[in-house]
Amino acid sequence: MILIAVGANLSAHDGRTSYQVCTEAVDALARLPGIRLVAMSPWYRSAPVPRSDQPDYLNGVARLAPTGSIEPDPATLLAMLQEIEQANGRERSVPNAARTLDLDIIAMGEGGQIVREQPDPVLPHPRAHLRAFVLLPVQDVAPDWVHPGLGCIVRDLISGLPAGQLHRSAISLVGEQP
Repeated sequence: MILIAVGANLSAHDGRTSYQVCTEAVDALARLPGIRLVAMSPWYRSAPVPRSDQPDYLNGVARLAPTGSIEPDPATLLAMLQEIEQANGRERSVPNAARTLDLDIIAMGEGGQIVREQPDPVLPHPRAHLRAFVLLPVQDVAPDWVHPGLGCIVRDLISGLPAGQLHRSAISLVGEQP
């Protein structure tokens, strides 16, 4: 199982909306060699973290699986994700800057259980368990996922978040076409 967070809060330079960029990125994920798309969560809207005057983000999680018996190397997969980001106008400036596309590996391995401290990417994603905008869509596509470092199932991670992160004003389900 491979869990990829998909997010954006800026339109692309060619005028495509965040929704269009994110859905096209999911199509690109499905075309990666040796990988198939198993499920895609609904889209969620969330405030930037940390809070800022940036536009809200569109967030979702794609669940992928290898087409063969071997998953791609995490570093190789990260490089492929960064190519998709770059093709969609991602500019890396300062941490937490607004972006046209953000693709993060949340978890990998049998049941999403790879633990990897270094080199990049760190697995599971080091802040995934703290972010409702990641955990809610993970629950949609992998409700039985257990965080390998914490030993907690995703629903328990969600219930352990501060209540403020779960208010509908901060995170709300986005319709078919935001």
